[in-house]
Amino acid sequence: MDGELANVAVGLGVSAALYWLSHKLYESNYATAKEIQSTEVFAVGEDLFRRLKEVDGNSIAYATVEGVVYPTYQNQILQSKHSPLDGVIRHWLVVEHKSKKEKEKWHDGQQIVTDTLQSVPFVLANPVNSEQKVHITKALAANFILDTLTITFNQYNPQHPNLILADIARAVGEYTKGFQEREKMLLVGTNLVGIGKVCLENSQVKLVPPSQGRYILSRLNRNGIIAVYESRWFIYEVIAIIFGLISTRLAFCLVCKLVKRFIQRIKGKRKRKKSDEIRATTRATPVSDAAEADPSTCVICVSRPTDVVVLDCGHVCMCSQCARILPEPKLCPMCRALVKRFVPLYRS
Repeated sequence: MDGELANVAVGLGVSAALYWLSHKLYESNYATAKEIQSTEVFAVGEDLFRRLKEVDGNSIAYATVEGVVYPTYQNQILQSKHSPLDGVIRHWLVVEHKSKKEKEKWHDGQQIVTDTLQSVPFVLANPVNSEQKVHITKALAANFILDTLTITFNQYNPQHPNLILADIARAVGEYTKGFQEREKMLLVGTNLVGIGKVCLENSQVKLVPPSQGRYILSRLNRNGIIAVYESRWFIYEVIAIIFGLISTRLAFCLVCKLVKRFIQRIKGKRKRKKSDEIRATTRATPVSDAAEADPSTCVICVSRPTDVVVLDCGHVCMCSQCARILPEPKLCPMCRALVKRFVPLYRS
């Protein structure tokens, strides 16, 4: 019983923890979707600048800004290594594809050789009037930023070692199958949506991480970003419901087992108390006066007739009901001999 209770309790703890985690993630994504849905939407331009001058502190705590990506300084720009493209963020990744022998079987794996992420200052500008722009700060800290990058180069270069090197590699148990190079960039001229705090500082409009809410830079429009968080909150809600039901069932099972155990303890105490009373009676009166007066009366209850024979001693001194509840080890109340079994007594 202790092992079963421990297993149920551990399962309840794990399922409750997973329910709590999934419920928190559901609440977080739900709140984010609602916060983004309530933001004001501005295209980079006069309307945004006018609005900033109207509000207290020249800042909007949480807003959506749409514009086109341009470098802040023309002399600071990132160029693609394999194509004539310019950008403001570049992610260069080199992955080694390997095959390794484990337990007489070959398994494919990957190992990152190079993982470089570069960024230069950039702005969201109005394509019609380049003087109207919003400076982006801490771009790499924004959500969705890496998903926003465009793949500018992706190539797999297989390795073809000669027979001697191939045999050596196989004998060692590991060899390189090839290298994959991939370049992703946030290109100049990309339409980008930024969600965060918008403020006016030293005649410059800036988009900075908000004190409350998520900082987001994405090629998706506002509705697309909201749809992503809505799908996430639905998934986490389903997971929370599942683990909530599991936790409820395990809690019910745990309570039932504890109640059953409590009832068994109460019954055990009552049975031991009754056995002690019977044992005290048999020790105090091994042969009762009533039994001497009437040998056919049970010497224990002194009320019912004797109807069993005690073996091996052969005494006929008790009824079948008292014989059943006689405490262990069962001893004959007449001679205190060990009872091996009871045989029904048939009177003619």
